[in-house]
Amino acid sequence: MYQRKRFVLSSVAIGVAIAFVLALIVQSHLFGIAAP
Repeated sequence: MYQRKRFVLSSVAIGVAIAFVLALIVQSHLFGIAAP
């Protein structure tokens, strides 16, 4: 029971981290053209 909960929490944390990195990459691509 605890192991499954930990697995879900870790997978959610990994997904959030990936989404955060993707958002940073998209922002850098969008604003990298306008920014010097």
